[in-house]
This record gives sequence, C-alpha cells and structure tokens, in this order.
Amino acid sequence: MKILFESAFTINREIKKLINKEALESFSNSIYQGDNANYCISLFHDYLIDPNETNKNFLFYMGENLINWAEQNLNRGYFKMEDVHHGSELFLGFLPRYIDLFPENIKAKELIINVSKFIGNWDKETEDWYNYSQKNFNSWYFGSDGISDRDIYKFNTADHLRFVHIALLAWNITSDQKYLDWSIDYSKKFAERIIIAKETIPVAWNCEWDEFFSKDMINPEEKFLASNHHHFKNDPLSGIENLIASGFIYIFGELYKNTNDNIFLEATKKIIKNIIPIIEHPYSDNVGTIISYYRNTFSDYSFDNSVLDSISNLESYDDSEIMLTFPQNQIIKRPGIGNRKDMIYWYFFNAFEPKEFREPSTSYFSLLYNITGKIEYAERAFRTAAKKIKIASSILRLGSEHSDSGKHFSSIVSGHGRNWGIGAVTGCYTKLIVGSNENLGKSDYLIKFKSATITAGCLPLIRELQDESTELRIFNFSNKKNSIKFSYKKKEDTFIEIQPNSEEKIIFKKK
Repeated sequence: MKILFESAFTINREIKKLINKEALESFSNSIYQGDNANYCISLFHDYLIDPNETNKNFLFYMGENLINWAEQNLNRGYFKMEDVHHGSELFLGFLPRYIDLFPENIKAKELIINVSKFIGNWDKETEDWYNYSQKNFNSWYFGSDGISDRDIYKFNTADHLRFVHIALLAWNITSDQKYLDWSIDYSKKFAERIIIAKETIPVAWNCEWDEFFSKDMINPEEKFLASNHHHFKNDPLSGIENLIASGFIYIFGELYKNTNDNIFLEATKKIIKNIIPIIEHPYSDNVGTIISYYRNTFSDYSFDNSVLDSISNLESYDDSEIMLTFPQNQIIKRPGIGNRKDMIYWYFFNAFEPKEFREPSTSYFSLLYNITGKIEYAERAFRTAAKKIKIASSILRLGSEHSDSGKHFSSIVSGHGRNWGIGAVTGCYTKLIVGSNENLGKSDYLIKFKSATITAGCLPLIRELQDESTELRIFNFSNKKNSIKFSYKKKEDTFIEIQPNSEEKIIFKKK
C-alpha cells in the first residue's frame, strides 16, 4: 500500500510540470493552434483530484488565450477551409473541460455554439456541409467559405464523428433539440454501416456509403484522409483504429443512454470483440478504458470472463529500471491501435542490455481493478505510470507546440493524437481516483474533490459495480485526521472524516 500512495504522489507532483509560462505565450507565436492547448488537459482532472489555485489559474489563462486566438483567427466561428480531422480539434479536449471548470464563461460556450451552426446547415450563409437525404457529409474538406468540390475529398470517415461530439456539446449548453436530433440521425447511419461491414471495418465511405479499405486509398490525399500514415500496411484494425481515434464509443454510449436504441450497442459490441485480443499489448493504452466505459454505459459485462482469462498470461511485475527510446526512422512499426509514427517506445534497462518493455498498459490494470476490486492491480498501474512520468517530465518537451505528437511529455501523460486522451497516466490516475473516462468530447467524471486529497496524505480509489452503484474507498496514509469534501455526479457536497492510517468506504447506490 505504501508503494501505491508513493506512486500516486509522484504522478500528482510531476503532472504539474505541464504548467508553463511559455505554453501560455505560444498563442501569440503561432499562426495555427488547432489542438495545442490539449497538451495540458490532464491538469483539469488533476484539479478535480487535488484542487489548488495554481492549476486553476493556469487553466483559466490558457483558456483566455485560446478564446482570444479563436476570435482573431476564425471566420464566423470556424476556419475558412480545413480538413475535418484538424478543423474540429480546436473545439474538443480543452474547451469542454474549460467550460465545465468555468461555466460562467460565455465566450467559451459561444465557440461551441458558433461552429455547431455549420454542422447541420443551420448557418445559411455557408454551403451545406451535411446531406440530409444521404445522412452523411458532402466532403472531408470544408469550412465557413464553403466545400471543396474535389472528388478526392468526397468521403466520410471516422473524423466526421468529431462533429457529433461538438453537436452534443452544443445540445448540453443550449438544450436545443436540433443538435441531439442531428447527432442521432448521423450516428445511427454510421452505426448501421459498422454493423453491415463484414469482418473488416472500412477506413472510409464515399457519399453513397460504399466501403473503402486501406488498399483502396491510392492517391496521397486519399491515404491521408484515411489516416493510412498511422496504420501498419493493410492492417485489418485500421478502420477500428480510426473510430477509436475519434472517440466513437463515447458518442454511441451517450446516444444509447438518450435513446435506448440497440443499434449503438450492437455497433459498439462489434468493435469490442475485435479489440479484446489486444488488451494486453503494451501500447493499447485506450483499450482498457474503452472496455470499462462499455461495461458501465451499456450495462454489458459479457466480456468480463475474457478479460479475466487474460490474467493467466500475466508475468510477475518487473521493477527493473526502464528507459525510453525514440527511433531514427519515424514510421509505423507495429499493427494494432495506439500507434503513431513519431511515438516513443519503452525498454527495460539492465546492465546496458535493453529488453523490450512488455508490461500491459495502465488502463488494462485499471480495468482489472474495476472488475475485481483487488488493490494489487491499481498499484501495478500506478507504479508504471509513476516511473514513466518521472522520466518523461525530466527530458521531454511539454507538447504545447503540437499536443498530438507521440514524443512529448504530454503524450506520456494523456496519450498522443491517436489515443483520444488516454496515456500511461490518464489510463489509471484519473480513471481510478475521480472516475474519468477521458472523453475528449465532454468533461466526464464521477467525483469532484473540493479539498486536498493526495497532498493531504489521502488516496481515493473508485469502482463502478455491476449493480450500477459506485464504490469509493479513501485511504488516509498520514498521521493526522483528514476531512475530505467532494461531490458525486455533480450533486450536493459530501464530507467524510478519516482517522490517521485508516480507510473509509462509501457506496453510492443507483437511484
């Protein structure tokens, strides 16, 4: 247990190195910002874990700079012309969390509302982005100035789902039913195409919903929009990788909760079946989190036995020294998901004889803790995350110049651009302490602490149980009595007193 708390304390300390003056000033030094503020999104949930004014003030001014940049550089709320993947990133990740932390900021909400007007053709000054008869987008490249007429861009990809995230944010902000209705309309069609697909999920569909796979994308523009540069050649998981990299499961999950339409369950379950076999892979950072979200959102625990069967393959924890490496050639080096051509790789380092680091991802052990309640799995996740963040924080650039990159400090914390917010740290630290799913489409968590936890010597751990209740255990590792204040699911505040060197447990029943 001592190692568990020490690891959490290390993460809590090192993550705050993302706070940086140069990052705040970067908005005035760059023409294009895109998702660069996303390098520090983990600070939002670190603030929920251990509230402090330093985190909050930094995030406030980062948001102010982002809003000012957007007001000066966008045209009527969006880029004049931009591809779907990059154009949508400005409005995801940082901005939803900023709105959650600073709900009184009207300008931040207006950024979401203004871009949402384009999505369903509600801005009549711009050529229609969306085709209501086909239930898809007219192009992969468009903006407030119109739509590209090039046939090379007449595809729909998983990137278009990013606009569903934005529309759902607009619905949450305004309660305007049109945003939810549109989200359901497009997402049901997308889910249907996933279900219809045979063994392999396509990387793209044309405007008539015909399927296209990696081998079908010939021209450089086609390869780029299909994200072939992020995939091992003709990898059968390429289509699924694209879906995961745009947070499909959080869309389907939220819409399932609102509609109870089984089409979202069926499509999601098909994806889960395909990623279960790679759950133990060391760079499958988001697989454990995705399965955890699936279990709790769809109330389907049918994959638990497969997850638990994988434990038999686990080797004992290796506490050897580890090292990170950055290969000379920036190319995709392995199939599956969680890969990027500019990513870092980890190795054990004993007696100058490197050995590939094969420890499963921290999200895998978070999932095991969620299913079993065994502290050893939470400890194993935290130990790995603490070792990685300590190395990364000491030698890598923060990532404010390109948060999608796979070689920055932020990518170790919260994942590179293909991981939808899940890295070595967010795979366990925020998941196990505040119940965050790191959904970049909105700020998503179960617990918000209103008083110090880790810096006061306390460590909370959270599990979502099969009866849909939530278990919160708080360990007090200090020699003094602590009073912890928190809210559950954004409801009324709760106080709990914990005696020195003891544990308290609370069960929140489903209402």
